[in-house]
Amino acid sequence: MSTEIFIGMNLKSEVQKCKSEIINLRKRLNELSDEKTRLYSKKKEYSSQIDVLMDRVKEQRLRRKTLIDELKKEIVKKESLFSDLKAKLSVLQELRAKIDEMLKKHNIDYPDKLKRNIEELEFKVQTEVISFEREREINKKIKKLKAGLVKAGELNVLLENRSNLNKDIRKLKEDISGIKKNIPINKNELNRLRESIDTSSKEIDRLKSEREPINIQIEQITKNFFDVDTQLNEKLKKFSALTSELEEFNKIAKNKTQEHTERITKEKQEYILEKIKRGEKLTNDDLIVFQGS
Repeated sequence: MSTEIFIGMNLKSEVQKCKSEIINLRKRLNELSDEKTRLYSKKKEYSSQIDVLMDRVKEQRLRRKTLIDELKKEIVKKESLFSDLKAKLSVLQELRAKIDEMLKKHNIDYPDKLKRNIEELEFKVQTEVISFEREREINKKIKKLKAGLVKAGELNVLLENRSNLNKDIRKLKEDISGIKKNIPINKNELNRLRESIDTSSKEIDRLKSEREPINIQIEQITKNFFDVDTQLNEKLKKFSALTSELEEFNKIAKNKTQEHTERITKEKQEYILEKIKRGEKLTNDDLIVFQGS
C-alpha cells in the first residue's frame, strides 16, 4: 500500500471518527438540556409552593401584628375603664354614706316614698267619709310630710346624683365586660396564627431543603453542559480542519491520477502511431485508445 493511499485512508478514518464524536457530543448536549429543563421545572414547582407559603406567612404576620396592637389598646382601655370604675365606686360609697347620714339626721324618708304617702292621705281625705277630728289628724300628718319633703330636697339631689352614678358604673362594667370577652378571642386568634406561621415556616424549610439538591444538580449539569459544549466546538473546528485537509488531499490525488492517466494514454497513443507507421495490425484495445484521443 502506497504512502498516499495510507494517508488518505487515515484522513477518512479521522473524519468519520470526528463526525461520530460530534454526533455523540450533540446527543449528550441534548440529554443535558432535557435534564436541565426537567430539573428547572421541578425547582419551579418547589419555588411556587414556597412563594405561596411565604405570602401566607407574611399576611398572617401582618394580621398578628394588627391583633397585637389591637389587644394592647384593649388592655390599656380596660385598665383606664377599671381606674374610672374604681374612682366612681369610691364616689358612690361616699354618696351613700351622705344619704344615710341625712336620713338619720333629719329623720326623713326617701322623697318618692314621702310623695306617695302624701298622695295617699290626700286621696283618702277627698274620697272617704271621715270625722272632722280624723281629717284634722290627717291634714297635720300631710303638713308634716310636706315639711319633710322640703327638707328632702337636698336628699333628692343626692339621690339623683346616685342614680346617674349608678348608670355610669353600669356602663363602665358593660364596657369592661365586652373587652374581657374580646381579649380571650383575640388571644386565641393570636395563638392560632402563631401555630399556623410555625407550621408554614417548617414547611418552607422542608421545601427549601428538598430544593437545595436540585440547585446543586442544576449547577453540575450547567458545568457539564459548558464542558461538553466546549468539547463540541473543539471537535467542530477539528472536523472542519480534517475535512479541508481531506478535500485538499482528494484534489491533489485526483490531479495526480488524471496526470498519470493522461501520461499513460499519451504513451499508448504514441505506441499505436508507431505500430501504424510500421504497418502492424491494431488490436481492439488499440482502436479504443486511438478513438479516444
